Amino acid sequence: MMSKLAERTKQLVHESRALSLFLGDPELSPRYLAYWMLHDGSLASELGLPATHIHSELLRAACESALLAKVTIGPKVWEFVDAAAERHGVPVEPAELLHTLFESSEVRESLRGMAAPKGRRASDWERPERTVPVSREASPQPLPSALSALGYLLGEDDSGRQLVGRDDLLVDVMAGLLTESCSNVMLIGEAGSGKTAVVEELARRLRSQGQSTPEELRGCRIFALNPNALNAGTKYAGTLEGRVQQLIEALCADRCLILFVDEFHSLVGMGRLSDQRGHSVLDALKPHLASGRLRVIGATTEIEWAKHVEPDQALVRRFRLVRVPSPSPEELNEILRQSAEQMQARTGVQIAPALVARVRSLADDHIPGLSEPARSLAVLDQAVALCRAVGGDSHERTLTLSDVERAVETRINAPIHGGSIDMARLKSCLATVVGQGEATGLIYQEVAKALGPLAPEQGPRFSVLLCGPTGVGKTMTAKALAKGLFGDSSRLLRFDMSEFSGEYMSVSSLIGAAPGYRGCDEGGRLTNALIANPHCVLLLDEIEKAHPLVWNLLLQALDEGVLTDARGHVASLRHCYVVMTTNAGVMERRRSVGFVEDAARGAETRVAVEALKQGGFPPELLGRISAIIPYRSLEAEDYSVIANRELGRIGAKLSEEGRTLKLNDPSLPAKRAVEWANSGLGAREVIRRLQRLIVDPVSKVMAENPDLWGDCKEVRVERLPSREEAPSLDWVTDPDGTLALVV
Repeated sequence: MMSKLAERTKQLVHESRALSLFLGDPELSPRYLAYWMLHDGSLASELGLPATHIHSELLRAACESALLAKVTIGPKVWEFVDAAAERHGVPVEPAELLHTLFESSEVRESLRGMAAPKGRRASDWERPERTVPVSREASPQPLPSALSALGYLLGEDDSGRQLVGRDDLLVDVMAGLLTESCSNVMLIGEAGSGKTAVVEELARRLRSQGQSTPEELRGCRIFALNPNALNAGTKYAGTLEGRVQQLIEALCADRCLILFVDEFHSLVGMGRLSDQRGHSVLDALKPHLASGRLRVIGATTEIEWAKHVEPDQALVRRFRLVRVPSPSPEELNEILRQSAEQMQARTGVQIAPALVARVRSLADDHIPGLSEPARSLAVLDQAVALCRAVGGDSHERTLTLSDVERAVETRINAPIHGGSIDMARLKSCLATVVGQGEATGLIYQEVAKALGPLAPEQGPRFSVLLCGPTGVGKTMTAKALAKGLFGDSSRLLRFDMSEFSGEYMSVSSLIGAAPGYRGCDEGGRLTNALIANPHCVLLLDEIEKAHPLVWNLLLQALDEGVLTDARGHVASLRHCYVVMTTNAGVMERRRSVGFVEDAARGAETRVAVEALKQGGFPPELLGRISAIIPYRSLEAEDYSVIANRELGRIGAKLSEEGRTLKLNDPSLPAKRAVEWANSGLGAREVIRRLQRLIVDPVSKVMAENPDLWGDCKEVRVERLPSREEAPSLDWVTDPDGTLALVV
């Protein structure tokens, strides 16, 4: 009869036998076949019928079960197969068989009692009574002594906390535990996705023995193993092996005990010598996992599973995998709402529904390294704790937005910035960049756009490329931007991209080495800095010198606003201001005067862009940059301002020491500044010369002649040499008795 069916139809018939097995019927009937075939949404839509919603993982265990062979295909099923073959010919396609099934009023009537369960809960299924029901009394015995020192029982507390949602995951776990061939389950999901919470809720339900719990699992207890306790004090040979054997014997002696191992990957290699010889803890567990004498629930992350567990395929085959995804937005809203109600009942703190939505928004914006729902629940819990810590009667307290914002700031160790940026302070700080008023004005405009309601939802706050010759204020702009935005120039993260020009070390230095390589557990310099300082100005200096692999890495950073290091940790750039600098293409067009005309500025930008492209800089990366801002060459008066500013700084330092700085000719800085700057180093050369001619000799006198320096009242600058030469120093006593150091 199977020869009459198409391959896809054969597969559906086979899978429907698993459904029949799960529902306790040893014979496949047309109702089960039709119900399973409706799981295929395309078949359902072809007949104008609603699709059923059966979680595929729910029946995977039944599909692979050795008991599947005991499920026979009922004669009525073959009658429908014959009818479909006679009408449509062979091989019979799924849609043809399903259409034939639904022509029967008997089949349609039988399906009414098998409506798709809301939320995919097993309790909503119409399950026939088992012919041989198995009941289990709750085990009242205390934990054996061999277990009491290695862990604890889950679900024994009466905290009042309940798992919200996730009923489908509970069904998946229970289905895996009921599989006779291999009754072990592995929960795989990101940190904070709710793996442990699912197991804790399962333990509470098993303890309460409610109607939603399968009879075979009622009264079972879940024992949570502490891997550290298992391995503690086992430096002598045979100690760990004996402890593991006692653990196995205690668990196998009581089928009501289910072992739960959080961070399951920590058991990999435990007990094995550094040279990979000897047996590990998992080697001792494998035979019992396969025989069914031991039931285990494990939990780990996707990365740790792939890295540590998946290479051992013999161990993988002994587990039914249950993926634990982050909840959908609708599910997350419901989880937060019910959790807030439970938290309000326990603490007495009033939580407005609108504030719960704000909790989710702030957690999503500022805490990227943790999955939902743990991320939002952690913020809500911390906010309620802060509210209660204020003092007074907690039952009269109401959670406020400031409490939530403070909770987020406490968690990320940084203030929350947004529309509260002091724009006047920002404008003032940017004005300190000499000679680049137009460029800093464009940056100010980019900041205003980034903080507005029309800002992009993904990527960093902004990303700008500053192009111009060296020494015109590009790095100074980044420092001024950090001080203007955050009130502190230390919030600038500076990376000299010439350090990342190598092929092999460039990416690994930024985001961490790949697993198995030296330093793989340390993370990367860039990702570590961003995780520690999510609100910052990121300066990528001389971006054209970075390796092309680094450029490719920046594509994701500028597009999605996140970077994932080699350990799987997520660094967010969503609240980061990215500033890149380059002097590509400007050396050929370097001029002593600035480009004051729009056409000249545009030409300068085009030269820089073309030079970057010729150097291999990807055009798609240029397309992700918010703005390309040209910096003009400084004018003579600009260098004069820079020189006088540096002299003012030196004078202020001397004033703090009780001394004054005097220039016999105040016009000297303006005369020498342009000459110094023509060396090609720009403003840096002006500052360096003043340091060498004034600061260096004065510092030498302070160190070598402390007595004379103690009597000095004035540092007088009589000349500023025009060429590189050692400055002369003389001590002079003025007619009024003032001791002066003449430079």
